[in-house]
Amino acid sequence: MTVSLTNEQFQALLAKLSMSRRGSFAQCTASYEGEKNPETVEAFLAAVSIFKKIENIPDQEALDGVPLLLKGEAAIWWQGVKTQVTTWEQFGIRLRHAFAPKKPAYILYQEIVGEKQRDDVTTEKFVAHKRMLFAQLPSPQHTEEQQLDMIFGQINLKLREKIPRGSVHSFDELLAAAREVEELMADVSLTKDILVPPPQRNIKKRCEFCHFVGHTIQDCRKLQRPNSEDEEDGNTSSPTLTHGEQWRKFRSKVQRPILQPQTVKKYVGPIEMVTEDFIKYMEGARDELGDLPHQFDNDIHRWSLECIGRVALDVRLGCLSSDLSSNPEPQRIIDAAKYALRNVAVLELKAPYWRYFPTPLWTKYVNNMNFFVELCSRYINEALERLKTKKVTSEDDLSLLERVLKSEGDPKIATIMALDLILVGIDTISMAVCSILYQAALRTKQQEKMAEEIRTVLPDPSKPLTYADLDKLHYTKAFVREVFRMYSTVIGNGRTLQEDDVICGYHIPKGVQVVFPTIVTGNMEQFVADPQEFRPERWLESGRLHPFASLPYGFGARICLGRRFADLEIQVLLAKLLRRYRLEYHHEPLEYAVTFMYAPDGPLRLRMLERDA
Repeated sequence: MTVSLTNEQFQALLAKLSMSRRGSFAQCTASYEGEKNPETVEAFLAAVSIFKKIENIPDQEALDGVPLLLKGEAAIWWQGVKTQVTTWEQFGIRLRHAFAPKKPAYILYQEIVGEKQRDDVTTEKFVAHKRMLFAQLPSPQHTEEQQLDMIFGQINLKLREKIPRGSVHSFDELLAAAREVEELMADVSLTKDILVPPPQRNIKKRCEFCHFVGHTIQDCRKLQRPNSEDEEDGNTSSPTLTHGEQWRKFRSKVQRPILQPQTVKKYVGPIEMVTEDFIKYMEGARDELGDLPHQFDNDIHRWSLECIGRVALDVRLGCLSSDLSSNPEPQRIIDAAKYALRNVAVLELKAPYWRYFPTPLWTKYVNNMNFFVELCSRYINEALERLKTKKVTSEDDLSLLERVLKSEGDPKIATIMALDLILVGIDTISMAVCSILYQAALRTKQQEKMAEEIRTVLPDPSKPLTYADLDKLHYTKAFVREVFRMYSTVIGNGRTLQEDDVICGYHIPKGVQVVFPTIVTGNMEQFVADPQEFRPERWLESGRLHPFASLPYGFGARICLGRRFADLEIQVLLAKLLRRYRLEYHHEPLEYAVTFMYAPDGPLRLRMLERDA
């Protein structure tokens, strides 16, 4: 018996059968591991969506089967968001947002007009990629002629010589012409390879590490030297300028003794002695009105170096001597530190010609670094000799330098630590102090509040400071934090991404340097209420103040190694100075200038007047 069905009846039967048949993702071969690539994500979503439709899988069962499709990072991501996803459409939206966020138009245009066709890429593949980018642009879309105009200049020159722009008016015409030319070029190339042996060219070897000609990366001595030293010593250069595993090894060896509060407490007395000498110098350097000299900012650098030398090298360098002509080394250290810190950005961010030949800037930079290494090595060797005869009953008997030498047994680690503290500390602390003292002189009301607090904690100005005394100076610390917020000495913190990331919906590729501009964020209303108002009290209140509104020392694993000592030096100076003197400013207002740092630009001629006892 034969049953005849009309077309409509047949379609209805198929629909009914498909509705009664429900599948799952068990047989689906598509999978996704979390690669942050829009093309990969879209291909995956298209494949599984078609499979879902063919197998007639309802949304809820499809969502239950998602773990069968996701692997690796994508599987971990799904465990965190699955309770918030109720439809298949939401799954696609969430997946795109996490792993293929929509690129902004300017990035798409950069990729469209910035990437040329390589010799090993066919025109068909090249055009397909460009058209995919065009499709992601916001409306209104470009016409096909406009798209051709935009990408024609990126097509391989060998093809453009054979295909005039005016001869093609659509992508189909362009691809048809390109295929013919590419087939002809392939035939010619094959014939040439058969008939004409390739000429023997003397290609010079170039190292991929140092970029010098004459050797390969396997023979590069510059690469081998640090590697061999890493194996023996763990590190060979400043942690400020190193990254990755080399930086981590050094940091793990020195951060414990440097960052422990009990280590810092031991230096209250030594820093106070240096500061007392500095204030005596300031007293004698004033003119008849009480104004400090034009070069007072350099004097602050001398005080800062003397403090850091006492911490990092266990010596008084003599920076505060009244006659520096007999000992020019301190000023040479200051000048070298300024030069090194302020030019490292030039070497890192501008065209690296120094990689190919020694430029004057690079040569002077290297000479400065050699000077620092010789200086630190000299004092550290002296500390080693002292340590051999020193009677030690506990770690409390050791200075910071001695603790590092004793725990590591390697003067190189101590040299690197001292080098980093001196290089980074002199200029940044000095510029910060210039800004703090200038703001204190301008803001007399807040200065008097600090002086009153200091007088309460230190009724007897001749009494030696203790760490407990400094801990009670809450308003004074808040004043410093407010200066750092409004006039951030360090204009920002940069980090190079180690993997692709999504920030505020933007896809940022691995290797891009992201800068957190503290000079900007500290003055934004979404982080600080009334940001233009200078109000130290905000740091003592539990109001709306973002913890990142002031990050003078950075944040995270690479937070400043010497931050506790920097705070100590600033607090001791303010406590000793404002307890006995009032600061005023009676000259032309100083503008803040952005260089490597942000600080008052011009002679810091503060007026220093005695307070009533």
